[in-house]
Amino acid sequence: MKPEGRFTKQVCNYLSSTGRHCTISLRDKLSGKIKNADLVITIGGDGTFLKTAHHVYDIPILGINAEPGMKEGFFTCCHKYNYKKKLKAVLEGKYKILDLLRLEGRLNNKKLPIALNEYFIGCKKPYHMSEYYLKIRNKRELQRTSGLLIGTPAGSYAWIKSAHGKNMSLASRNYQFVAREPYHGNLVKQRILKGILRHNEKVQVVSKMPRGMVVVDSLPKEYKFSYGDKLIVGASKHMLKLVM
Repeated sequence: MKPEGRFTKQVCNYLSSTGRHCTISLRDKLSGKIKNADLVITIGGDGTFLKTAHHVYDIPILGINAEPGMKEGFFTCCHKYNYKKKLKAVLEGKYKILDLLRLEGRLNNKKLPIALNEYFIGCKKPYHMSEYYLKIRNKRELQRTSGLLIGTPAGSYAWIKSAHGKNMSLASRNYQFVAREPYHGNLVKQRILKGILRHNEKVQVVSKMPRGMVVVDSLPKEYKFSYGDKLIVGASKHMLKLVM
């Protein structure tokens, strides 16, 4: 068994010793909405947390960083060396919940997984130009870039930060978009390259790419986004209840 698996067993054994029932699930085996639980605990890094969050709607979620010296832990509130103290406080009701905004996308009117960090829209080959129509409020323009990011306040500390987006308060109900590396030429004049959107506003993207894709939270699954496909993104009503 891998060290992370052994640590997961330790956490479950600790919870069992307090009289709580614990069920272990592998992140890649999750499907549908997690139900009939008082608390969801992720053990790993941010990748595990993001993947699990796609299956969590109204249940509080707590992240434990299994390897704090090796894994990023933006969403984790404790690690393998102090988790008992944190879990004891949680079981005694001594914790806070931070409601994090998530985004909801519909691709050709079919729901995508809700995003805790961002949606990325671009060409499957990173060295090819991403081409699409972007519509925000009453403005619509053709863009040629290396891809479009539409992200949450939590996502503003991840990929969007690297793309020179704006850091946002985690408590904000607004979100933002950033067009990466826009191409400027004689035929394409691009002006709506980044900005903050209000909670009730939506973004519409129509593909002009033969081989485009949409990626949610930088996870491996890619959703086909070829010529004429339409993506609409807005704030989700399902906030993530992060245990602090």
